[in-house]
This record gives sequence, structure tokens and C-alpha cells, in this order.
Amino acid sequence: GQAQVPRSSRSRNTLAVLLLILVGAALRIVFLRYPLLDSDQAVVGLMGIHILKGEFPAFFWGQSYAGTLESFVAALLFSLFGVSRLTLNLAPFLFSLLFLLSTWRLAETVFDRRTGLAALALAAVPPMFLIWYSVLARANYIENLVFGNLLFLIAIRLARISAAAGSSICSWANTCRSIRSRNRSQSC
Repeated sequence: GQAQVPRSSRSRNTLAVLLLILVGAALRIVFLRYPLLDSDQAVVGLMGIHILKGEFPAFFWGQSYAGTLESFVAALLFSLFGVSRLTLNLAPFLFSLLFLLSTWRLAETVFDRRTGLAALALAAVPPMFLIWYSVLARANYIENLVFGNLLFLIAIRLARISAAAGSSICSWANTCRSIRSRNRSQSC
């Protein structure tokens, strides 16, 4: 496994992660307050309202490929806070925070703590285009980035489990082979 990290170093790392996520959240909150509602956002919102009325669409209206996760999350937020443009855009905002966290975790898992923090810093204060698309309900842009990171993390974990299981199986097979060899030599 990995070398043990001193507690003070872990605490500083945790503090840095939390501060960077707060910076990213604050920057996104600024953008969250100002965008005007456009037709793409309106469709996500209307789908959320229809979900509250009992509909369960599988695809984004008018498309045969985009999912409806953002609309379902918007429906949940509408039920909690009421229907508004701000509430609608809270769904991608929350996913953008998950994107920050998953980006940090992926970079830290693949590389090291410093790289994880660097990746988090770049994701927390990205180009305006990414901020804009991380707070506007537009049918799963930021969610796709989150799930991409999560799929990489799952693949890495499965590869590590498989490698560990493979070495365990090899050890088990070698043990069986040596017992069998010992039994053969004793019976001769």
C-alpha cells in the first residue's frame, strides 16, 4: 500500500482541499446568480415540473441520447425550495462541487497528494466556459464530467482488486502445488 502520511500533513491536505472547494463554490455562486434563463434551461426546468406531476422521462425532451438526471435533481430541489431559476441551477451547481471533489480524488489516486491539490486548484478556478456550464441547467454537461471521474476511480479500484486477487490466487495456487509436490514425494 501507500506510505503512512503524518497526521499534521493529512490535516493540512484536508484543509487545503476544503479551502479550494470553498473557493470553487464561491466563484460558482457569483455566476449562479446572474445567468438569464434560456430555452435549454427552461426544458430542464419544465421536465422537473413534469416529474413532480408524476412523469418519469428517460431521455431529454426532443433527444434520444441525453439523460434526465439533472431534471430529476431539479424536481427534488423544486419540491424543497420552490420553482425558480436559481433553484433550477442549484442542480448543476451541486454536481460541480462533486466534480471538484472527484477531480481531486482521481488525481490523488493516480498520482499523489500534490498533484491532487493542483488538479483541484485548476478545477476550482477554471476557464469561464467551465464555470458557466457548471452552474447552468443544460442537460448533464457537468454531470458527465463527474461520472467520467467516478468511472475512472471505479476502474482503478477494480484493477487494484483484480491485481491483488490475482496475486492471492497465484499464492494459493503455488501453495497447492507445493503441497501436492510434497505429497507426491512422500508417497514414493
